[in-house]
Amino acid sequence: MNYIKLIYNRSILILLNFLYGYVKGSGVKVIGNIFISNFNVIGDFSSLISSENGSITLDGGSSIGKNAWIASGEGKINIGKECIFGPNVTIVAQNHGVKMINKESCLPWERDSKAENVSIGMRCHIGANVTILPGVKIGNYCTIGANSVVNKSFPDCSIIGGVPSKLISSVSIEKFNDNRQTKYPPYLHTSKIFL
Repeated sequence: MNYIKLIYNRSILILLNFLYGYVKGSGVKVIGNIFISNFNVIGDFSSLISSENGSITLDGGSSIGKNAWIASGEGKINIGKECIFGPNVTIVAQNHGVKMINKESCLPWERDSKAENVSIGMRCHIGANVTILPGVKIGNYCTIGANSVVNKSFPDCSIIGGVPSKLISSVSIEKFNDNRQTKYPPYLHTSKIFL
């Protein structure tokens, strides 16, 4: 029975990927300049939002968990290939500012801070409830622990955690082909329709 369910689920993925190029769960919002490559999965009730001057780019084979909030504002957010995001991840490239309130700038969006690009390397694992702030660059093969607030950049192969985040340790990596791609993205944790 489980084998039949697995074949059925994989068939749904292939069909949705053929129709849209990527798979998204229920209630997903994709608004603005969003560039999503093939074989990506976006979990239920996630939002990818950019302004007309900003953009979000998602390379192939990544899996974004449920309830993600990825907002670029006027900046750019680039997510590398084959990354795994837990649920409730927040990534922003622009914050509301704290400059003085006056007649010309009394609304929060009139006081936005300067946008700073966010970059996440390939094959990163980002735990549940992680927040990544503007200007952060995460290297390839990094792991970010659950509930972390990442406010600075980290090099390749870093294990990151804490509030604010800090380098816990680094892992070594042996040489292999970075261009190898998996046939299917990791998807079982993203949406109830695939369970």
